[in-house]
Amino acid sequence: MIPIRSEKNSFYLPEKNARRLATILSNTPAIIYSYKMIDGKKTITYINENVKNVLGFEPQEIIKEPGLWTSRICPEDIALVENIPEVSDNEQPVHLEYRFNCKKGIRRWLHEKQNIITNDEGETEVVAICWDITERKLAEKLMQARVNLLSFSYNHTLEEVMQKTLDEVCNIVSSPLGFYHFVGDDEKTFTLKAWSSATLELYCKMKERSGMHYNIAEAGIWADCLRARRPVIHNNYASLLHRKRLPEGRVEVIRELVVPIMRRGKIVAVLGIGNKPLNYTDQDVQVVSYFADLAWTIAEHKRAEEKIRYISFHDVLTGLYNRAFFEEEMQRLETGRQLPISILMADLNGLKLVNDTYGHEAGDEMLKTVAGIIKKSCREEDIVARWGGDEFVILLPQTSEEKAGQIGKRIRSKCNSAYVGDVPVSLALGVATKEKQSDLLTDVLNKAEDIMYKQKLAESRSVRSTVLNTLLKTLEAKSFETGEHVCRMQMLAWDFGEKLKLPESEMNRLSLLVTLHDIGKINIPEEILTKKEPLTEEEWEIVKKHPETGFRIARSTEEFAHVAEDILAHHERWDGTGYPQGLKGEEIPFLARITSIVDAYEVMTNGRPYREKMSPEEAVAEIKRCSGTQFDP
Repeated sequence: MIPIRSEKNSFYLPEKNARRLATILSNTPAIIYSYKMIDGKKTITYINENVKNVLGFEPQEIIKEPGLWTSRICPEDIALVENIPEVSDNEQPVHLEYRFNCKKGIRRWLHEKQNIITNDEGETEVVAICWDITERKLAEKLMQARVNLLSFSYNHTLEEVMQKTLDEVCNIVSSPLGFYHFVGDDEKTFTLKAWSSATLELYCKMKERSGMHYNIAEAGIWADCLRARRPVIHNNYASLLHRKRLPEGRVEVIRELVVPIMRRGKIVAVLGIGNKPLNYTDQDVQVVSYFADLAWTIAEHKRAEEKIRYISFHDVLTGLYNRAFFEEEMQRLETGRQLPISILMADLNGLKLVNDTYGHEAGDEMLKTVAGIIKKSCREEDIVARWGGDEFVILLPQTSEEKAGQIGKRIRSKCNSAYVGDVPVSLALGVATKEKQSDLLTDVLNKAEDIMYKQKLAESRSVRSTVLNTLLKTLEAKSFETGEHVCRMQMLAWDFGEKLKLPESEMNRLSLLVTLHDIGKINIPEEILTKKEPLTEEEWEIVKKHPETGFRIARSTEEFAHVAEDILAHHERWDGTGYPQGLKGEEIPFLARITSIVDAYEVMTNGRPYREKMSPEEAVAEIKRCSGTQFDP
């Protein structure tokens, strides 16, 4: 019989069951051991075979060396173990948790439950059951670190979140070295986003900080994870033949673990840690990968928040502040501390004409050009915003009206020397100033706006004329539509109009139409306009769009709007086979019919590189021949 005692009760186990008990104890997933206190020292009297599976020690190693167990307890936890109540004074189970350094150097968390056994002679012995709770502790750490990171991310920048991530993962995996890089869309470059705090303090005694850009092809061993597209462990860094010399100021790397972060099949970032006292394991890969992925998810949210915040206060096209932000700043500055406060309003001239002539992309380019000029002409403390459409506004704290006027002149001067395509940039400006506390900035804004509109009205005709002349000169330079061609057409049109006894108003209108009839060709590539060979079908389709472009250009300016319909129709044919609308007979505006005849006669009698010239008689005969089909009979 085998005597068994548990707490205050004792009983005997039949000897025939001894082997069964030994088998149970050996196969239990827990470590079971017993010890006595001899001369004040913990002396282990029994330990089951599972200690080898969990901690790496043979049972006899533990039993023969009395101090071995205690010496392997983590120094930070030894006081907890040594300060438990004396077994003789405490008959209730004792629970404690501590870290244990295994034989192979791995550290494990143990949860130990101790019970007292007393034999018939009154001797006490402690039976302890230890469970390996390493994974549970790791899960708890991961959950707490996740909570810490998410909470931290609410009120900190993206770079600070990245560093906090590294600090958390380095703490869990016992690695003083940590870095986080963002990878470029082409997966050929990367950007340093953060070092861990310990890295900055202990390892990077150099000027390498967040924002540095690198070429992946020139990167060191840590970039193996990018090349292999998987996590990489280097537990013997010094033995790697392809390692590079570390930059001056760097402490030696002993071992490292680097993991890539993948999104939609592309590597978007990498997180690396290094110099753990022990070798990195697959479990470390899981932990680091978890944090790397979590950090990227937070980064995506942070960047989305920053983008929304940016859009809410900025104009997307120009990058300037928007109207909502400007109005908030006006309210903020409605105090006496910033007096005098000036407001400068600016309106971009000719934007509609540019949009109609070259398309909205050219108009957008003009807006961005003006925005850049205004921004560079102002001080850092000035608030520059796009007010809406083609209008800009500048808030100038502590700026007199005279000083604001000088800024306005500087802006206009720079704009006058700027071009978008062939169109000169021009602004109308208005300036007003808040001199007294009682003045309202809204009234100052309205005053500046009124002054700007008066200037725009006074200069509008001149501006449009300048733009139009620029377009005509550009067209002349890139095509056969020379100034002589237009002059000859005007003379022919005048003679034609007199023969028809047109009133003076119609004669003037006809003269303007002849001048502008081909203005829409401004958008046709020069190689098509000057081509001597027959046009291809695709090229001909491009040419046929010029009446519509000319129509939009003329309609966008008040002085030329009354000939827009005639410009649109000057390539229509009497039989309805013309373009762009397929008008027929008298559906075609009268002056457009005249222009069609005059244009054809001038081309035939003066020739083109692609057509020999005719005599006046031959030209008249050709026009008569086409009467009723192409021309008005």
